[in-house]
Amino acid sequence: MDPINTGEVFSRNVIIPILYVILSSLALFSIIQMYRKSDKTKNVRQVIFIRLCGMVLFGLIPVLFLWMLPGYTISQLGLNVNRLAGSLIWIIILGVFLISMNFFLIRNPKNLKNYPQIQKESWSFYLILINTLSWAGYLLAYEFMFRGLLLFPLVNHLGIVAAIIINTILYSATHFYKGIQEVIGAIPLGIVLCILTIEYGNIWIAFFAHLWLALSCEYFALFRQQKMGTVKNNR
Repeated sequence: MDPINTGEVFSRNVIIPILYVILSSLALFSIIQMYRKSDKTKNVRQVIFIRLCGMVLFGLIPVLFLWMLPGYTISQLGLNVNRLAGSLIWIIILGVFLISMNFFLIRNPKNLKNYPQIQKESWSFYLILINTLSWAGYLLAYEFMFRGLLLFPLVNHLGIVAAIIINTILYSATHFYKGIQEVIGAIPLGIVLCILTIEYGNIWIAFFAHLWLALSCEYFALFRQQKMGTVKNNR
């Protein structure tokens, strides 16, 4: 491959993913801020709409424009069934650790600030199902973008260390609107998820770890607030 083509491939496979992650994250943040100003972030429809926007921005659009990354397929970006047995072990280990951690952390009133994202006095089975599925869809798209679209090309072109540093910086930065505590907490988790994703070649460990984290935060917080009688009924 000649130097010009090598440079073009580098630009597409490194610069485009980085720029897209930044721009799409800013776009979703703008949507979140719009609803925050209108004081509707806790409304069921608004929360689900924001997650749907995340699915489109982080998952659907990158898949549709995958042709812009020469030499990469969805499978090469982590959506594959490689090494599932080993991945399953880590999914269970991280699940037990993260769920146990949240069980104790959620007792701190400060940790009830962001969860549950939907606040209603009465949660039906349908609402729990929609909440869980929307979280799963959003986080699948989120992990495909961060640990797939962004991570694998960076590893191939910049090396493992640089790829993990860049990925972790961008990943933790997306948590800043939730407070400094989540920004700091995202750093070690982001590093661990990057290492495991690179090692096993798929995004499933990262996806399920993030899903266990989000759902345990949601439902432990919901149980805690209902027990304390502090859940607001925002319709």
